[in-house]
Amino acid sequence: LRYDRYSLKDSDHKTSGDRLSPRITVGVSPFESAGLAGLQFYGTSAEGYRSPSLTETLISGNHPAGVTFPFLPNPNLKPETGKTVEFGINYKQDDIFEGGDALRVKAAYFNNNVEDYIDGVTLSAFDPTSGCPFGPGIPICFQYQNFAKAKINGFEMESVYDAGWGYAGLSASIINGHTVTYEGERADLATIPSSQVTA
Repeated sequence: LRYDRYSLKDSDHKTSGDRLSPRITVGVSPFESAGLAGLQFYGTSAEGYRSPSLTETLISGNHPAGVTFPFLPNPNLKPETGKTVEFGINYKQDDIFEGGDALRVKAAYFNNNVEDYIDGVTLSAFDPTSGCPFGPGIPICFQYQNFAKAKINGFEMESVYDAGWGYAGLSASIINGHTVTYEGERADLATIPSSQVTA
């Protein structure tokens, strides 16, 4: 169990919140034979809580470089709450090809659902409801806002073989994600890492 509490305030605004987040992981190693004894299956169910940061809630003023546009504060941001399910396997084996070498492999699939997801939004100064001040050369503003939810899922794999005199590693990750507004509009998440393979 993890307990989080936060409080943010400036001269005009104050916001706070707290939450107890549970997490449970179950691992099973069902084999006893020499070749499979290092194989483990596991599953995790976890909840998380992320408070809005000072930057996200209270930042204001003009962007300092390049094209000047203002940041709008949003002291009404709600904290994110996430629920994650993960399934995977771990495998470890020593003395495979020679004494003292080691192989480690981990692969996992995860699915993360986040409510009140916080992300940056570009607002148009031509929209009178946006709160973005209209002025010469300032067609847009930037503000952090809550989305109704975000869904992030993917697959990650990591493997390392170490023989002492040298080692080799291979890892890969494929991550997808999208947000849903309170009006039901869906958009891809641009802030998640690109899929990659590393050797």
